[in-house]
Amino acid sequence: QELGTDPAAGGLRDPNDPWDFYDTPDPRLPAGAPDYQRDGVITIHDILRAAARFGNGDAGVGLFSPAPLTGYHPGYDRGDQVGDNPWNLAPADGTIAVHDILYIAVQFGHSC
Repeated sequence: QELGTDPAAGGLRDPNDPWDFYDTPDPRLPAGAPDYQRDGVITIHDILRAAARFGNGDAGVGLFSPAPLTGYHPGYDRGDQVGDNPWNLAPADGTIAVHDILYIAVQFGHSC
């Protein structure tokens, strides 16, 4: 799907880049799941999960570690845009800020 041409279906992304699909972890899903607590669809819940963590930061947490119920996790964080498409984002920059919420909103409704 990531090699396809439809961004809403996950296309125009790099299958080796974990930062270009802003599907946030849902800490209610099992931590051992192969999708690292993600459901493959960017919804309002992704936006709300990041907004609830606004202002939190801790650069020492791994992207594929289990997400805690509160506080920082890089699954809710990205750096600035680095490519032509608004989902081409740099790795987590260590703080959940307004731009993180906006980058999720740009991808609202995308699935992968």
